[in-house]
Amino acid sequence: MFCPTCGTSNEAGSKNCPSCGSAMPFDAADAELDGISLLLPIRTSGWSIAAGYLGLLSLFPFFAPVALIVSLVALRDVRARPHLRGKGRAIFGLVMGVLFTLLLALILVSAFVGP
Repeated sequence: MFCPTCGTSNEAGSKNCPSCGSAMPFDAADAELDGISLLLPIRTSGWSIAAGYLGLLSLFPFFAPVALIVSLVALRDVRARPHLRGKGRAIFGLVMGVLFTLLLALILVSAFVGP
């Protein structure tokens, strides 16, 4: 697939050209994948998938710092490779990681400071 603006060769399914940033033309195969990708993580960063699951595991606060770190790596990965999806999962992991890391810190401080 070639960019209509600059002519650079791009990977199939790219939303934007990595060279010039212009939007790539709509592909009918992408429309079909949009429905499937709601259920299955197709063309999704592995870091984002891990961040989403770790965000869920953050309900057990000891997983929260790991979720926070993995989410930051996932956001960086999605930004570096724009043809991949998963930004929403990474943001979810980041929010859950921050909230429950703060809760973990509060629990630890209250346990060691005492009454």
